[in-house]
Amino acid sequence: MEMGKSYQAVSVDQPIEIGSEGSTVPTHDILGFRDPGFEKVDKKLLIESSLTVLTERELAILHCTFIENKTQKETGEFLGISQMHISRLQKKALKKLRRALSK
Repeated sequence: MEMGKSYQAVSVDQPIEIGSEGSTVPTHDILGFRDPGFEKVDKKLLIESSLTVLTERELAILHCTFIENKTQKETGEFLGISQMHISRLQKKALKKLRRALSK
């Protein structure tokens, strides 16, 4: 209740003194900053929405390759298909993703 009596609104345009030289800047110039995480969130959402163009098999191949760092041979053994087929499907999936991201 004591704090409620001490409340005073201050305009963000009101100049405030900074440093020992007595220079002033508007309050809004020192409040807040651009959070670098916003750009990461935007990119993540864009990629997630683009992944919907891929089939389950294509998603599995990209997951094995880029998340689990498996080779094409290891991915093929895991999925029961040849390394050559993995290579083709991976190229196709990346092409589809590029197309979806460029829209």
